[in-house]
Amino acid sequence: MWLFTRYGFYSIACARQANGSVDPDALMIRARVAAHLRDLQRRFPALAGKEIVTLPDRDYRFRLIVPKEIWADTLAALAREQDWSNFKNEVAQFHGRDDYERALHEVWRVMYDLQSDQKETVDGPREWQDDPEPGDEDDPEYREEMFKSFEYGKVPPDHIRDKKMRADYVKWLEATGRKRKTK
Repeated sequence: MWLFTRYGFYSIACARQANGSVDPDALMIRARVAAHLRDLQRRFPALAGKEIVTLPDRDYRFRLIVPKEIWADTLAALAREQDWSNFKNEVAQFHGRDDYERALHEVWRVMYDLQSDQKETVDGPREWQDDPEPGDEDDPEYREEMFKSFEYGKVPPDHIRDKKMRADYVKWLEATGRKRKTK
C-alpha cells in the first residue's frame, strides 16, 4: 500500500519472519526520506519508540517495523485528523514548498493522465471528448491547482490533450509570467 500524508510518503508491506516467510502480524512502514518517518513518529507516540532501520542498498532506504494493530490505529487517527480540502496545499503548509510537495504535483499529473486515458465511465464505454465535462474543471481554484501541478510536473502545454485546457494553461502561464516549457 502506498500512503501519501501531510507527514510524508510511505510504502507499507508485510514484514518478514526470520525464516523468510511473510509475518501477517507485522508491517514495514517504508520511506524514501528519513524525516518522513521521524515526522510520523513525532505525531504518533506509539511509533516513537520504534527504531528507524536504514538499509542503503534497498529501494526504500528507511523503515519502521511495527505490529499491524499499531499501524491500524495510526491509519484511523490519520483519517480522524483530516480537516483540509486540498491535500497539496496542506502539505505545503506543513512542509513548505519542498521536494515532497513538488513530487505530489508530479504524482497528481500522472494520475490525471491515467484518468484522461480512460475510455469508459461508471455507466460503461464512452467516446473520447476533447472538452471536459462541466464540473471541477470549471472551478477557477481547481484550475489554478491543476495548472500549478502541470507546471511543477514540467508538463509542456502540447502534452495536454484537451484543447480548451491546453489553451487556458498557456494563458495562465503567460498571465502569471511563468516560462512556457516546450519539452
